Amino acid sequence: MSRVISKQEYKRKRLSDPARTKDLIFCIAVLALPILNFFLFNFMQYVTMFKLAFTPAEEGMSIFSNFTRFFRKFAGDPNMLTGLKNSAIFYSLGWLMTPLALLSSYYIYLKRPGRKYFQLMQMLPGMVATMVWIMVYKYFMDLVLPDLLDWDTGLLTNANTKFLALVIYSVWFSLGSGLLIYTGMMGSVSEDVREAGRLDGMNRMQEFWHLMLPAIYSIFVINTVTGLIGFFTNQGNVFEFYGLDGPTNCYTIGYIMFQSVLGLSKDYGFNSAGSIIFTLIVAPLALLVKHLMFKYGPSED
Repeated sequence: MSRVISKQEYKRKRLSDPARTKDLIFCIAVLALPILNFFLFNFMQYVTMFKLAFTPAEEGMSIFSNFTRFFRKFAGDPNMLTGLKNSAIFYSLGWLMTPLALLSSYYIYLKRPGRKYFQLMQMLPGMVATMVWIMVYKYFMDLVLPDLLDWDTGLLTNANTKFLALVIYSVWFSLGSGLLIYTGMMGSVSEDVREAGRLDGMNRMQEFWHLMLPAIYSIFVINTVTGLIGFFTNQGNVFEFYGLDGPTNCYTIGYIMFQSVLGLSKDYGFNSAGSIIFTLIVAPLALLVKHLMFKYGPSED
């Protein structure tokens, strides 16, 4: 007759099991580096940011002086208003290009003619080093295109078209974002479910809307939320094309903050205060957007 063991004895035997010990060692080995990375490059970064934000720029000033300076600059500097406008444009472009990216993924998933060429052209920006594309794009916009169209200056040289050239570059790069993930997620939809939809008279757009979109919706929400978080950090590739001397009409909030850190001023306290303010604005908004999108969005059920 088997003996009934107590709960405490069962736990003790499980803890002393050699196989369980090996599993525990494996888990610790796998998680050690990510945890250390988070501690060094995230947690300590936040601690340093808070310390710098509340450190007065000059002796005798208030610990909130960096926040005061940031609000004054944001309200009185026209470049900050330009940066806010351009940041909103880049974020809006991300929203506008999302439907095209989703439909492109669906087209590739359906294996329509020309899908491989279409897929390659969209994924090329992510396959080649960014600086290589910067040089190629500069050469095309400032030398090849003006020569073909008999222009005096290129798009990246003309002060009136510099921002437009950056927008075109950003749109092209954003198309390939998430393409593989969206296509892979669409492949998770059962062929039996698709067949049942076709028997019910479902056309391609109805299939995309009722079957494919719910399958990729979680990834779509993540991309939307991360795009919102990057509203104040996206520098619109201004630094890559123009360095620290970017044209003022192309400024974004992210570029202004980036420029002040790498430039001559190196005002870390000012930027740290701005980062905290932006976080307090974006974090609740991002959580709200995520909650609403999951609550009212489509479901696979």
